Amino acid sequence: MLRSSNRNPGERTITIETIRFLNPNVAIVDTKYEIKLESNQVRNLWSTFIVVQQEGNWKIAAIRNMSPAQR
Repeated sequence: MLRSSNRNPGERTITIETIRFLNPNVAIVDTKYEIKLESNQVRNLWSTFIVVQQEGNWKIAAIRNMSPAQR
């Protein structure tokens, strides 16, 4: 994620839409992901995070970014 951010500079905003717990220590987090590029163009994406709790801390185990479907 850091490499992608360095290659594509811009202001990023992630807004959590839903959290679904698979068990007390694993969850799926669906978000809206917006990137405001230096050109002021805005890219709207969706992101899904798989998060796991280890030793009391939540950590991202996997990320999937995708563009919304065209209507």
